[in-house]
Amino acid sequence: MVDQENKADESTENEGAEPQEEVGPDDCETTPGGAELQPGERDAAPEECGFSPMEELQEQFELAAIPMVIDPRDGLARPVDEPVNFAPAFTEDNVVCLADEREFVELWHEELLERGWSYDALSRDYVLTERQVHVGTSKDGVGFTMDVRKRFDAAGAERERFRFEPDLVQVIWGRQFVTREDGTIIPVRARREKCLNYKRQVFANDDEPDPEAPGHRVYFTNCTVRRSVGGAFMSLSNQAIYACDYRDPPDPGTVAQHLDSFDRKRVVDRPDLTFIPLFGLGGEEVRKDGEGK
Repeated sequence: MVDQENKADESTENEGAEPQEEVGPDDCETTPGGAELQPGERDAAPEECGFSPMEELQEQFELAAIPMVIDPRDGLARPVDEPVNFAPAFTEDNVVCLADEREFVELWHEELLERGWSYDALSRDYVLTERQVHVGTSKDGVGFTMDVRKRFDAAGAERERFRFEPDLVQVIWGRQFVTREDGTIIPVRARREKCLNYKRQVFANDDEPDPEAPGHRVYFTNCTVRRSVGGAFMSLSNQAIYACDYRDPPDPGTVAQHLDSFDRKRVVDRPDLTFIPLFGLGGEEVRKDGEGK
């Protein structure tokens, strides 16, 4: 009676387990015919024998056409199903890379020399060699008389620039001037010129071949100083750039407003930190009253 119960328990325990039947040598080995490829069994063209990573990618990521629309906020093309995100206005106030021609300012004597002019101290003429132009500074001269001031006065104080409305600007010899009431001309520039690192491109959208159709032209605006981790230029199409130290030419106004003021605020908020200038010029450690030395 006990043996029958033990056998019943063993059968229940082994139910569903792998069979334990012993097999002979012939049952454990495959035949040569089953281990070899038969002639023609796997014949294929040469182009079908290579590995194609694109096919594997296509299996995982199915390609589909993406309809594009023109975003009314900035005039740029975007996918129709892309969620509408915040995009600052593309204006002179929000993107410091742009030229600001809402006002023009006089050019200093030093700036004229940087822009290709030379100065003859003997005749007191300004010479633009590339245009074969000689312009005097004496009001008794014949033709144009140019009024140019230096940036600093005799006492070393910086002068304030003359400012002019855009409609007063005229182009003479390929340069911008303003004519005063006394007939003298003053060389001027936009109060903020376009940054040399700000680049623009227009591409054709292959999905819209009609040049007159909306979405055919795709505009790219980039900063050629900053790059992504992958090496691409930073796009300026959907973000605000209020100030930039990489700018060329510099824009002291926005630098003072957004960058210098930010640094000063950090020094005030964290006076326990040490400010160390570059190039080993020494630093001054500032601490709060009552703190340990």
